[in-house]
Amino acid sequence: MLDKIDLMLNTLWAEHGAFLLVFVPLFLAIYFLPSLVALLLRREHKKKIMLANIPAGLSWIAWFGVLIWAISGKQEKEGC
Repeated sequence: MLDKIDLMLNTLWAEHGAFLLVFVPLFLAIYFLPSLVALLLRREHKKKIMLANIPAGLSWIAWFGVLIWAISGKQEKEGC
């Protein structure tokens, strides 16, 4: 039984391993793009943007809304 599972996993990795190595990081980068933008632009509400980004990725409209929020939000004050 374990030999069959091992053979199946090795076959799957041989056929799709390179695809997964490229696709998964690219997918996560796009999914969390609003969070990354909020961090890079030092937005005041970056924690709220990051929290809202998790479920917003399931809806393109909500995802674009959070992305716009991350781009157009206020920058955090220097002392924070």
